[in-house]
Amino acid sequence: MKHKTTAYTFIEVLIVMALTFILSGFIFAIYKNFLTEEVRHRTSIKKEMDLGSFLIYLEKTISSAGFGLDCTQLKIWTSAGCNKIDNFNNASVFVGIAKNCSTYNIDELYIKSYAISPEKLAGCWWIVNKGEITTQAIDKKGEQCDYNNNGTCVIMDYSKDNPYFLNCADAGSTSKTGIMFYKPHRVSYRFYLTPTDSKECAPSTYTFEIQGTSSQPIFDCVGGFKARYIATNGTYTDSLSDVTQLYGVKICLLIQVSGKMSVPQDVPVSSGCGNFTVGSSEWKYYRWRIIEKDIPFKNL
Repeated sequence: MKHKTTAYTFIEVLIVMALTFILSGFIFAIYKNFLTEEVRHRTSIKKEMDLGSFLIYLEKTISSAGFGLDCTQLKIWTSAGCNKIDNFNNASVFVGIAKNCSTYNIDELYIKSYAISPEKLAGCWWIVNKGEITTQAIDKKGEQCDYNNNGTCVIMDYSKDNPYFLNCADAGSTSKTGIMFYKPHRVSYRFYLTPTDSKECAPSTYTFEIQGTSSQPIFDCVGGFKARYIATNGTYTDSLSDVTQLYGVKICLLIQVSGKMSVPQDVPVSSGCGNFTVGSSEWKYYRWRIIEKDIPFKNL
């Protein structure tokens, strides 16, 4: 008895191969899309965490404006200019806002503070009573502030007036009474934007930087920065001359919060500090958020 042999034709093999390739391509596309979404999701989470840390740092540093300064320096820089940190440093003022410092109407903020410097003793203070020293302040390492060093300190009476400069180590033998602050080498700071070179950012965006004796980048992918004064009556204004009318500053930031997307979306531009300017037509393919924060000055 003869048995039939089963065999595949060449056409059938080609059909099976074609279906296999199509199915493989479909599975690969799904996998690639999954990976893309996962990377985008992880990037968004990291961006949110970085943004949170950045805003905490920004609020802490700006709110310290005026720390350690005597009353003669607690004035507003009414002639604030763009990229003029040396002018600000030499003036008897502690805060200034420079308006419209670029084609895209970006602002700059200037402050003076004894607390921002990375020096270990920056922000340290003591109570001095004719050479007897007590303190509850701690330094940046969480240790009790040690005045016995060769740095410069300033003693003021309790009205923050009549500053007296001395070597910190000599405080134990002074006849002065009042509050003593450690004076760091860096006192004046400028908050501003500079063009970014990060490939993660949309075209024509910026890096937020702080400038003292040198510049330090803090946060990438920023679309704009604006600031206004907060008056003691709660209103916002671009100019004040009398520090008794000043409560703090309002800062507004346009922040990129996603990588490039396939679907365009309008870029938000309206803020309580004024309207932002869109720097590139490509911005609509990224997601943006406007951050607004009212920051009081705690040392007035």
